[in-house]
Amino acid sequence: MFRWIALAAAVVFVLAVTGAIVFSQPSSNPSQQQTDANNGAEPVIEKGTKTLWERWFPDSISVFTLFLVVFSAVLAFAGIVQLNLLNRAEQIAASTAQSAKNSADAAKNAFEVADRTLKASQRAWIRAEVSIGAQPLHFDENNASTAVSFKIHNIGNTPAIKITIHAWLIVLKEGGPFPWQAQLQKCDELRQTQIAGGFALFPDEVFPSAMGLGAYSVGISASQDDITKGMLVSGDKKSISLSVVGCIDYTFPTDPNTHHQTRFIYDLMRSTPAPIRPEEGNIPAASLRLSDSSTIIGREAD
Repeated sequence: MFRWIALAAAVVFVLAVTGAIVFSQPSSNPSQQQTDANNGAEPVIEKGTKTLWERWFPDSISVFTLFLVVFSAVLAFAGIVQLNLLNRAEQIAASTAQSAKNSADAAKNAFEVADRTLKASQRAWIRAEVSIGAQPLHFDENNASTAVSFKIHNIGNTPAIKITIHAWLIVLKEGGPFPWQAQLQKCDELRQTQIAGGFALFPDEVFPSAMGLGAYSVGISASQDDITKGMLVSGDKKSISLSVVGCIDYTFPTDPNTHHQTRFIYDLMRSTPAPIRPEEGNIPAASLRLSDSSTIIGREAD
């Protein structure tokens, strides 16, 4: 807007000066001179010569016009100066805003780095050992069920709090979900829940001995429908492949609102090369073992 105001004022100034020069030129009236000659009148000769000032400004209106032109010129000059000042001020403001943003970003990055460093140096880490429990692997018309035992060790340097243990028995079947997919789905669902309950484990403590317990087992089961589908993919249509998947969910004081997990995945099989057949009804715990899964997916900690 100031650019256009200054431009308009400059145009007014140029037009005013041009008009003053044009209209100040002396004009002759040939028809009047001819009339005077025909009447025998002697031409009137002005006495003296008018100065440039008198020719340009013969009256007060002309002087007023002069001041108007000068004012327009000053206004145009002031507008141009003001426009330059505003442009400089805008550039300074933009530079200041960018500097402030850069400083804020740097401060944010520094805070995030410090926060990550604090959490990494002052946090709990859970290591889990999973083994076959005392219960046999039992099959009936409803499901397959057994139990697995846990030994949990806090190898970090701050207490682990709100620890909960989760495990599932998964049957390998056509179309999935495969064991690692089931683990991913179920453990991720835990992350969406509110952190509550559980127990605490201080650095270097081991559960359940820290609680005065000799062992801690979790029951796991698979549905009859999954068992039926699992037998269909076996070579003899009578055996199934089982996996134990799960995660230890916990948090710690320096990051109390985040789910941290140690995940595990094992193949459940006989101690001997014989397959697991549901028709047997019961397979003793002593005849079972957990083996590291053939896939590297599913064993992780965060």
